Amino acid sequence: MIAVVLRFGRPWTVLALVVLSACRSAVDPESWSKTDRTGYLGLESSLASSVPGAGAPAEPFTQGMVAGSTNPFAVHAGLEMLKSGASAADAALTTALTQVALSAGAAVSYAGILTGLYYDANSQTVYSLNAAWNTLQNEKDPLTIPGPQTSSGRSVLVSGLMAGVEALHGKFGRKRFATMFEPAIWIAEHGFPLEGAVDSWLQSQRGVLSRLDETSRIFTKPNREFYQTGDQFRQPELAVTLRQVAKQGAPYMYTGEWARRFVEIVGREGGKVTLDDMARYQPIWSAPSRVTYHGHDVVSLGEPSFGGIETLASLITRQV
Repeated sequence: MIAVVLRFGRPWTVLALVVLSACRSAVDPESWSKTDRTGYLGLESSLASSVPGAGAPAEPFTQGMVAGSTNPFAVHAGLEMLKSGASAADAALTTALTQVALSAGAAVSYAGILTGLYYDANSQTVYSLNAAWNTLQNEKDPLTIPGPQTSSGRSVLVSGLMAGVEALHGKFGRKRFATMFEPAIWIAEHGFPLEGAVDSWLQSQRGVLSRLDETSRIFTKPNREFYQTGDQFRQPELAVTLRQVAKQGAPYMYTGEWARRFVEIVGREGGKVTLDDMARYQPIWSAPSRVTYHGHDVVSLGEPSFGGIETLASLITRQV
């Protein structure tokens, strides 16, 4: 048995396409039944009630489970990964990467953070992974950084999410790194109906999203009108980015073209992030935090994460 828990934070070749179309993996949504694709995507919104059998797997799977608090389509993608003989790390990362694509940046971002707690039953060892934000070498006066209501490049830090994805997969993954990205790329290309929390976020942030040409181009139609409730929201530029990460690995976002473009745009907005800041990023593996609670060994994230320690401290308080 292997278990993994991931937490994401807020703030992101033609030959490959031919090969995938000729021999698709079980994780690629194109290889799913149409009922599964439309059913699980329908569960993302009010469309669920109109899709017969939505959410019912074509074949039951009794040797593992993927659980998530959001995005049934992403959870099903992780289950398909698990059914293909993947590790828990592969399945959890597939689910999480797909969740980000389905959020359109509303709650989480590929330029966000990742923390993970992983139990490997073969070695009976728990591993704690911290891939949170890194500060900037040239930011010498942090107290003057504008508050959250002001758009400023100075509020930008170095993201750890994709480095964390690569670190967890490198240590515990079984499938190819690129395979985990297939459902997220499919969502980015094919889109999803704009409803619910993502739609509410988009409508409430119109002023922010239209401020820069880069974001306005993504969140508005060719006629420059914002996407409306029920529209099919596609992210073709994101699909291109994810394909490059799948092909080149995390370095694409830390030393490659994405990193260079990121530094350029943040600098234009007054930020101080440099390519050296990006290249220096390293996720942290550490010993997990532990307490005994009513005779049970409870494990959570280790340093430098304080969330796990605070959670365990609350258990100790309750026990007393």
